[in-house]
Amino acid sequence: RGWTRGVALGRRAGGRLLLAEALDRLGRGDEARVLLEGIAGGPGHPRRAEALLLLGRIAVRRDALGEARGLLADAISAAERASEPGTEGQARRLLAVVHRKAGSYDAAEAELARAISLLEVGGEPRERVRARLDGAVLRLLRGDVPGAATELEGLLMDPAAGPREEAAVRSNLAIAWARMGRPAEGAVLFEESARAAERGGDFRAAGYALANAADAYLEAGRVPEAEASLARARRVSDGFADPLLESTVLTNEGKVLAAQGRPGPAEERLRAGVDRLRGLGNLPSLIDRVDELARFYERAGRAEDAERA
Repeated sequence: RGWTRGVALGRRAGGRLLLAEALDRLGRGDEARVLLEGIAGGPGHPRRAEALLLLGRIAVRRDALGEARGLLADAISAAERASEPGTEGQARRLLAVVHRKAGSYDAAEAELARAISLLEVGGEPRERVRARLDGAVLRLLRGDVPGAATELEGLLMDPAAGPREEAAVRSNLAIAWARMGRPAEGAVLFEESARAAERGGDFRAAGYALANAADAYLEAGRVPEAEASLARARRVSDGFADPLLESTVLTNEGKVLAAQGRPGPAEERLRAGVDRLRGLGNLPSLIDRVDELARFYERAGRAEDAERA
């Protein structure tokens, strides 16, 4: 009878986990968390590690890095006790993302190496693609742009990549191309990334891709296309509680307004992009936003404001 109850419990929990994941993708993270709390809070629950992993993913997307770190550490411990290498590998991969967002690249690389070894044993093929993608992102952040581009081009050919993975690969390859002096080609790749993300139902990722396409179009001197991409980014990502996405859209709106000769609204958007990330722990992104604001002040001849930024 105990075995029967365990099977029923596992089935009910499986449905809650699937629903929570779907809600999170739709930007309804608060509703997803309510579904997961009972599973994650039960020390002996057979699906506890998965629930903690999903709660950690939701926290990562909210840029609540301290909360995410704790949840993912608990997910790793629960997966280790349950001998679930795939779940442990996913949790360690996300923990590497937390370290990366906090600017701790060495810690991110170490955690990612452990994740990859676990996913090779027990992970799904798409999770291994995501782990390799995270490695390429770290190379980008460390300045190895040609190496990252080569790795990303290889991932585009990986048959295990689904639409969501394809979208992420194309977005990061677009970043690499823009940094290699190919912003117009990068903008097109961002647009392709957005379409792939929409096919996979990941509208948050589509919003990021379109917001970044606007930045690439600006760099290529194509202001109308940048404005159009931002309008689409707003529509696609409306309702997502994602401060980094909101900050990205606000900042790039400010840059478009500046290019259109509208300094007042431009400053307002750029400052809002900075403020949206304050106090969240995502230091690399916050530094990027402050740098954008400072460059705006420098171009306007406001040296004192640039220093204060």
